[in-house]
Amino acid sequence: MLATLAFLGIKNIHTMNAYKSFLGSCINGVAIIPFIFAGVIAWKQTILMASSASFGGYLCARLRSQARTPLDSHICYSYCFEYDYLLFSFINFA
Repeated sequence: MLATLAFLGIKNIHTMNAYKSFLGSCINGVAIIPFIFAGVIAWKQTILMASSASFGGYLCARLRSQARTPLDSHICYSYCFEYDYLLFSFINFA
């Protein structure tokens, strides 16, 4: 997608990334419509995973912004990985 945006004449990489994020969200939003109408989405698990991913992303970004050394960064990423692992390993998705 970035190559296509560059081919269209956009030179600023930050602008290209913004367009890429927006277009990716649009593509995913359109792709989910048939799954919603088919009724194949497990909403309980979907809401749990989406809220956990949002919370985990926010938490990791907040912890990472306070990290002062590379070791702090590795500790932050390790903590966030463990959070996700523990959350999803103890949940029964059946």
